[in-house]
Amino acid sequence: MSDRSFSVPELRERIGPDASEATVRERLAELRDRGVVAAETYPSSTTLYYVDFPDGTGRPAATDSRPSANPLDRLSAREFLLLRDSEGIRTIVLAGYQLSLVCFVLGLALSVGGLEAPFRGGHGLWTAGWNLLAVCVALRIAELAATRIRERRGRT
Repeated sequence: MSDRSFSVPELRERIGPDASEATVRERLAELRDRGVVAAETYPSSTTLYYVDFPDGTGRPAATDSRPSANPLDRLSAREFLLLRDSEGIRTIVLAGYQLSLVCFVLGLALSVGGLEAPFRGGHGLWTAGWNLLAVCVALRIAELAATRIRERRGRT
């Protein structure tokens, strides 16, 4: 393994089913603190580890410039305003469609339940913006809670 980079799942697979992913991550953190292993983290939540030889021979050159898997990581304001990055713009549009669907379903649920939207404003766009922000914050909190629950279940 000293001649290539590796991820936590790859290393865990080589060790065997007895080692949990949390244990592998802890051991890699220890080795990283000691300077034996180095890591490179990419935008797609991927971390590759490699043996950190003093002359740098443990790291293959291919990992130096790995392209981002997420088109939004490459999208700049200029590219967006000039409509040049089709993939990034399609990703934003898809996210907008999905958030609209969530808002429509929540609006339907609130209407059936006879409840009001959390925010009201003088202009419809302000109202929509504040309510969309509230939905995004609620989704992020729910995602963080689900991640913590999954992590706790994975540790035991």
